[in-house]
Amino acid sequence: MFTFLKKISPLTRCRYTVRSIVQVTADPVKQEVHEVTIPVPWGYVAGRWWGDKKKQPIVAFHGVQDNAASFDTLIPLLCTNDVPVFAIDFPGHGKSDHLPAGIPPHYGDVLVFLRNLFKYYYTDWKKLTLIGHSFGSSACFAYAALYPDDVAQLICIECAHLRLASNLPEQMKKTFEKTLKYEKSANEIPSYCYNELVTWFYKGRKERLSLESCKVLLTRGITESKINKEKYHLSRDASVKLDALGQFSVDFWNTLASRIRAKTLIIEASSGLYRKGSIRSVFLSQLDTLSRNAQKFDHVIVEGGHHVHLDDPQKVAPIINSFLNPLMTDLLVWAFVNVHTLMHRKWWGDPNSNVRPILAIHGWQDNAGSFDRLIEQMKLDRPILAIDLPGHGWSSPLYPTMVYHEVDTVLVVRRIQKHYNWDKVTFLSHSLGGVTSFLFSSLYPEFVDVVINLDLLKPLEEDLQKRAEDMGPLIDKIIDLMKTAPSQTGWTSEELKRRWIKGSGNSLTEQSAEILMKRGLKEIKPGRFIYSRDCRLKAWQLQRFELSENLKFAKNIKCHFLLINATKSPFYKLFSKNSNEIINILKENAKTFEMITVNGTHHFHLNDPDLVGPIIVNFLNKVNQRSKFIE
Repeated sequence: MFTFLKKISPLTRCRYTVRSIVQVTADPVKQEVHEVTIPVPWGYVAGRWWGDKKKQPIVAFHGVQDNAASFDTLIPLLCTNDVPVFAIDFPGHGKSDHLPAGIPPHYGDVLVFLRNLFKYYYTDWKKLTLIGHSFGSSACFAYAALYPDDVAQLICIECAHLRLASNLPEQMKKTFEKTLKYEKSANEIPSYCYNELVTWFYKGRKERLSLESCKVLLTRGITESKINKEKYHLSRDASVKLDALGQFSVDFWNTLASRIRAKTLIIEASSGLYRKGSIRSVFLSQLDTLSRNAQKFDHVIVEGGHHVHLDDPQKVAPIINSFLNPLMTDLLVWAFVNVHTLMHRKWWGDPNSNVRPILAIHGWQDNAGSFDRLIEQMKLDRPILAIDLPGHGWSSPLYPTMVYHEVDTVLVVRRIQKHYNWDKVTFLSHSLGGVTSFLFSSLYPEFVDVVINLDLLKPLEEDLQKRAEDMGPLIDKIIDLMKTAPSQTGWTSEELKRRWIKGSGNSLTEQSAEILMKRGLKEIKPGRFIYSRDCRLKAWQLQRFELSENLKFAKNIKCHFLLINATKSPFYKLFSKNSNEIINILKENAKTFEMITVNGTHHFHLNDPDLVGPIIVNFLNKVNQRSKFIE
């Protein structure tokens, strides 16, 4: 029996109903259960399929550090009119294989994973019905917003679709550092006898779910020790404990909520995650936005904790049963993976010198040759290390199904710093490299003495509505590029030069294009070439920071900072529009801050090094006089 209570909310436009559950009953439905594995480049993704494997299922996604067994007690109580249910272990969870080590988790990669699953693996599935718990519901929520025409029904249990990061830079830094830590300790996994492991797992969850529920999750969550057959360890990838990079802001989640058209059911636990504090008002605001746009909307509160669907499925099943209509309609697995790439670089000066080099980082789709003319012009008595970022120039591409994220270049720099044992980093950065140096100097202010950014100060911001509209097609483009094979016929070098110049928005001169082509072309047959860079780089960035977040980053920057802008660059108008607050913060917090504007295109440092070289040398000399930073 249900008791219906009208929602009392400070949000006057709120028009949804909250159901308080008094008593419910449900009888288990017997279904055949199949273990399913889906091949992916790094191994397999696993799951449990309840019911007829020939029919399109309802698809269920668990929370972080859980697995598909999260739904073991709930699914037998669902009355789905013979529609099967497919509960999937996210990569690195349950019985699914771990991703190759080395790259931190990214929220956007999960959406690429889902898109591959739904569009390219199970190609005959049409309208989707999605059930998610916690992080799994967050992913389903975002997918339903990015692809509103593809999702018919959305069921979110304790939905985790918010981010209230009090210190985003520190959070990102922690994720990078733990990624490095987990790489080193990958073979040092503690093992326990079964009862000890159950107790440890239960206490690790801070007793937020029952002991019996812990045992259910461990049916897919443990692996026998290779050393001692009587002991076990958790099978999940340690990296799933990390805060994912690129999580969406509160404002962007609100924008996404306005795009969902699916029939939507939100199930909230009375002792769940969103009942108290400032997070409560944010949660209700998002539900209000969702209620005004979804085809159907219901918000139900049940007695229980965050894992109420697992601890007390008899309270949740009738709500879902009443929501699902009899016309159940209408899922690829790829994902976010990593290999340790071979990094190529150009070292100007004596590599055996005791003097720490300046680190030069090029822009998106360029390479280390971007600095050739500038370095020759400056004639510094200090070494310069110019690198090819992963997938650029002569450096190895990332794993075939991996997504390129600009924030990952921060981890690239951290690896380089640790490899050479530098106590400080001095940056000379162009375009994307400027994003790298801005973020690195914010996350690791203790390790940076000088930043010199050419034509890009910080990560770009984007209108939230436009970002929401563009993200779905962008994910499709990324997946299409993953499947794009290199040309077998190629082009002449002249043809590629013209394409490169045009692709730069005519920012490059012919001479500059030819310099980049030295590291940017690969000969596949006599006189025929292709680009050496990874074609996936043609897709723009999934992650975007908002101005409020960039302001937080700027407050952490404590080094000497030089910014050189170009009047004919496409970024110049963007810079003039929304950078004043950042500049004021840098003027206040950085050791020194200078900004100079020159007449030139985006690649002014390569086209006309005589224009910019003296500015950089003069700045370095002034810094050297003030702090004697050259070792």
